[in-house]
Amino acid sequence: MPSVSFQLSPRWRVPLLLTTVLVIVVVPFLLMRAAEERIRDAEEMVAHTLEVGTTVQRINAAVRNIESATLEHALGARSTVLEERLAHSTSVVAPALDRLEALTRDSAYQQVRVGTLRQSIGQRLDQVGRLQDTEGGIDTDELQRLVEHFPVQVPINELVEAER
Repeated sequence: MPSVSFQLSPRWRVPLLLTTVLVIVVVPFLLMRAAEERIRDAEEMVAHTLEVGTTVQRINAAVRNIESATLEHALGARSTVLEERLAHSTSVVAPALDRLEALTRDSAYQQVRVGTLRQSIGQRLDQVGRLQDTEGGIDTDELQRLVEHFPVQVPINELVEAER
């Protein structure tokens, strides 16, 4: 049986060699570059999610601090630290809600959740302001309404879960 040998023409050797070098060097480079871009995109998404979570928790802490300081005040506690806590927490809520709204502009569903949270917090803080009765004690009916209505934790949890 005769053996067939494959011989390349000398004029095809250089173009094939260049093509081989391009495939060996350029394709892995392009693949690595695409992978790095995907990694950067993923890092940005994680950072965004963490920032949303941090902002939501800051809002939650401020609302809880306002509630706590108001109850302490209604129970008779008088302190400059208490007043400072109340003032600081009150000043944190609106800007944090604005920041949360800006962070979630990429999702209409998240915007709805932020609106719901904003409304719940506003109503809850109004209710907290009505906790003190005319004698300076706690109006238990208002406290009961606060407990039963104006949820804050549920919208916060939904927002964080949806962001994740």
